Amino acid sequence: MGKNINLPKEDLIKEVDLQVLEVEESAIIVKVDGWRMRVYFENPLTLKEVNPEQMISVKYKGDIGNAHSIRFEKI
Repeated sequence: MGKNINLPKEDLIKEVDLQVLEVEESAIIVKVDGWRMRVYFENPLTLKEVNPEQMISVKYKGDIGNAHSIRFEKI
């Protein structure tokens, strides 16, 4: 039997839809809690499919209410 592992809340990967503000060479800019933040892409070809004003689903660790605690997963 496996053990139950209780990860701290900030280590859990969560997902949220955010609006794209800008598209850069290897990342998009989104706004979280008043802060502009970058979400990086592993594949630049996927980035070409993203448009400003579009909503995009991103995965992150941390607290969405505290922008300083967020770490985005690469898309």
